[in-house]
Amino acid sequence: MSDVKFLDQSQTEERALVERIVKRYAVILKNARAIVVTDEERLERTMDIEACHCNGNPLDLQRFASAGDYDLIHDVLGIRDHLDRQTGKLKAFFSPRFSKHQEPVEPKPAPQPKVFNQEQQTLLKTLEKMQDKGWHVAAISDGEQYEPVKLGMTLRDVVEDASAVEMSWIQFKRAGLNKNHTILLVWGNDERGYELIADHSEGDGFDEALGEIQHELFPEG
Repeated sequence: MSDVKFLDQSQTEERALVERIVKRYAVILKNARAIVVTDEERLERTMDIEACHCNGNPLDLQRFASAGDYDLIHDVLGIRDHLDRQTGKLKAFFSPRFSKHQEPVEPKPAPQPKVFNQEQQTLLKTLEKMQDKGWHVAAISDGEQYEPVKLGMTLRDVVEDASAVEMSWIQFKRAGLNKNHTILLVWGNDERGYELIADHSEGDGFDEALGEIQHELFPEG
């Protein structure tokens, strides 16, 4: 990358904006997927953004740093995947949303969340409380095969996918464990959601965590 230009030390405002973008990128990944961005990756993403900005595709760094989560992730990952690191140029006709030569991105109105029935609300609350206890959703299955949770997928998205069929499975992961744990969901047995979890794996404190949440949601049984 000897011919690739980067921001110099005098460009303090632009360097601060790039640092802010990369920090937000790390926070979004941690909150959405419990992924910890290493210092090495932070440096790589910083160099990617600077190379893009300084080698033919100037970025509106102020708007980039203030972007919504989805748009920020789109451009950070898009630059990562399409940057020619020998030239600093973008390949495959990729154009970041926050390129300076483009018109400002008009913020899209936030979609109204779908109204969940009681069973769906019960699952959503269960997933939120499991996440608080360190158990994060890893994959969903409708009986065919497990599909890993994709980047940017929310717990509401998980509930929608899981409730699209009569029977579904959700796998959970926890930091430090080498295996996932699973719950089996059978929809329609009880409109409150009390009987929604028809079966679950045991061990590693997983079943205890589920039991505590079940008691908290349905103290009367």
